[in-house]
Amino acid sequence: MLNIYGETSKIVINGKEYLGQRVEVKGGKITVDNVVQEQSVSTGNISVKVYGNVSHLTTVSGDVTVEGDVQYNVTTTSGDINCRDVKGGVETVSGDVSCSTVYQD
Repeated sequence: MLNIYGETSKIVINGKEYLGQRVEVKGGKITVDNVVQEQSVSTGNISVKVYGNVSHLTTVSGDVTVEGDVQYNVTTTSGDINCRDVKGGVETVSGDVSCSTVYQD
């Protein structure tokens, strides 16, 4: 599972590029701005890199990199989180966090 909400950004999922504001991965299907994509991903680790700012980013398993700021929350159950400033919460159960500044409420 993967959910990304934010500004229109280039998003790379397991090496494949997408452009959109809202990206979801459920059951291996990738949806970008409510349009199901032809490509699919495995339901295991999902590597995500976002080139831009996001509001929310949530994934179950895999590393997350945001080349921008996170307005609210970034969460992964199992994986590392790398980003600039976070104005909400950062959470990983099993992984490392590397962010410039975290402004938690």
